[in-house]
Amino acid sequence: MADEIVVGVSASATALVAVRWAARLARERHLPVTLVHAGRDAG
Repeated sequence: MADEIVVGVSASATALVAVRWAARLARERHLPVTLVHAGRDAG
């Protein structure tokens, strides 16, 4: 099982759906959520 939930997001309505889904999943599994802007280099 994962240690955290990571969501890549951009400024769109689809991103809002992804964030809501991730937040719900994180609450259910008691995990932290990390949001990563889709345009950023993971480095």
